[in-house]
Amino acid sequence: MSLGRAFNYAGVPNVVASLWKVDDLATKEIMVKFYEKLAEGMGKADALAEAKRWYRNEHPDAPPSKWAAFILIGDNEPVHLKKRSPVRPWMWGGPVLVLVAAFVWHRRRRARLAA
Repeated sequence: MSLGRAFNYAGVPNVVASLWKVDDLATKEIMVKFYEKLAEGMGKADALAEAKRWYRNEHPDAPPSKWAAFILIGDNEPVHLKKRSPVRPWMWGGPVLVLVAAFVWHRRRRARLAA
């Protein structure tokens, strides 16, 4: 039994796990490529295999302990990831603040002119 299987039994349909402790930088590079391949529409197992293959090609002298630990527990169906909008909700704060400030300034100016 493994922690990945425990998640699977708890209802999580797919788990990517490592069989041993892996270097953080290697993990980051492989997972970034894995998600890129998922976003392209590849199945989960195919995307993971492609990410590991890519890592081996980019780092030919890296030992297998840096890339071979990652496994997928689950199916190979593609994941339909939503593309994130380049505009984030927090970006609206600036323009809204400018509009509110302009409105307040305009009302104060009209009140001074009327007085």
